[in-house]
Amino acid sequence: MKHFIDKLRHIYIPVLIASVLFVVLYTLLHWYLVIDLKLFSPKEDLVQFWLPMGLPWIIILVWISPRIKQLQLATKRGGSWASMYYGVVWFAMAIPTIVAQFYLQTATGKLTVLDNINTINKSPATRYYKVKDLYIDRSYACVYGSTEVSGRYNEDLDLYLHIALPIFASADDTAGTECAAWLGKKYHETISNDQSDAEKDKKWEEFATRSEKELNEADLTEFAYLENEGNTNDHDKYNKAIARTPRYTSASNMVLRAETEPFEARNGEKLGWVFRSYAICMLLLLVMLIRPKMSDTAVKDDSDMSAKEFFSLFVLAKGYAATPIIMDLNIIVFLCMVVKGLGFVSFHADDLLYWGANYGPATMGGQWWRLLSSAFLHSGIMHLVANMYGLLFAGMFLEPIIGSRRFTIIYLVTGILASVTSMWWHVAVVSVGASGAIFGIYGALLILLVKGIFPTAASKGLLISAGIFVGYNLLMGMAGNTDNAAHIGGLISGILAGLLFYPTLKAEKERMEHEKQRDLIDDTGDI
Repeated sequence: MKHFIDKLRHIYIPVLIASVLFVVLYTLLHWYLVIDLKLFSPKEDLVQFWLPMGLPWIIILVWISPRIKQLQLATKRGGSWASMYYGVVWFAMAIPTIVAQFYLQTATGKLTVLDNINTINKSPATRYYKVKDLYIDRSYACVYGSTEVSGRYNEDLDLYLHIALPIFASADDTAGTECAAWLGKKYHETISNDQSDAEKDKKWEEFATRSEKELNEADLTEFAYLENEGNTNDHDKYNKAIARTPRYTSASNMVLRAETEPFEARNGEKLGWVFRSYAICMLLLLVMLIRPKMSDTAVKDDSDMSAKEFFSLFVLAKGYAATPIIMDLNIIVFLCMVVKGLGFVSFHADDLLYWGANYGPATMGGQWWRLLSSAFLHSGIMHLVANMYGLLFAGMFLEPIIGSRRFTIIYLVTGILASVTSMWWHVAVVSVGASGAIFGIYGALLILLVKGIFPTAASKGLLISAGIFVGYNLLMGMAGNTDNAAHIGGLISGILAGLLFYPTLKAEKERMEHEKQRDLIDDTGDI
């Protein structure tokens, strides 16, 4: 009984306090800063989904993880059940917070009743509208089509059609050049990304035809209320559609979505699921704490060490400066694009091109700086996380051996050569990512491991790990829309760079070993 009480005191209660505080404080800050004061206008999916998913991991890593480590969770096969406990704690923080943000959006949204759609821009913007008189002009539908790759291995291709239709008070107003707002209609379909380009084009034509037919048959005036499309990626695509058909202009480019359910039902069961999801996670954690034993190691020391280990990954240190600087630059560029409102999960190709993506016609047209700038850009959060993980793993081992200056040279040179290879293979494709340079780092790492520059004790395991990373990613690149040309170009140039630095590194290693032997002889002589 005493051990179970210790687990409640050291693990369960801290998780309970941390999760409740996170849900409450995050929701209050969202309401006060974004909804009430309107100090910021971030992307809605960032605030409602991605931040609640990501921020709990910082709390778990810094404060909760050292406490879970007190549990004896090792399996008989040498593994650990710890990841299950981390997952339940993460769910207890993230899921109720995400549901709470969606509830906050619908519950705080004000409904404005308008007699005439033309008055919509003469009153403060609200979330919801009821309009008595309006006319939707189908004849000038603005269309923007786009595709996005999805799936764990880029096996899916998502097709999107964003259609904006001008809204007027009556049909007579169509004689002018300005509409009051736009009605947004989105159509989506997912197909296999493993098909040929000809098959994809055929699927796209079929999708567009079905969407057009559905739009033509729909009664666009049958809705309960209109919802203002906020600062979302969908709104950006509607704006692109509007820009393509400049027949009408709008004072605010407000896009409205038609909702068919009653306005009173907009909240659904969201509030109830905030409490239900939290209770389920905490009950599950309580059950999971019954069986494992708990060690007597102090929690505080491990917690401090865990925090230091986490933040040290991004801080310069002696013999480890280039890796954190490169990681920080990649992250800063990504955050700048997020702050600019360009996205989070993914960025549009046009925005990436504007920020410095590698694109054959533009690069060969004189913008050669794109060969390097593209190595610090990423197409979305998962692209960034995957690349930074690969860079961190290789950098921790390679940089202390070859030095920060050589490490930086390899990253920059192989990144440029990877971009050149990508541009040569894909003449008119927008290409971004640090993966070409990271493959260059792995190429240098592999060749120096084979040449015996690394300590013998660590070489075998490191060689296997690096080989698996390279082989796996090249293999996955063949199955999806990954830029394997950049990977191969970076890998080959990294191997050549490793061979170029090898004689100097070998001489330095022999000199250090000689000095160690001389010092050992001197110490023996003194004895």
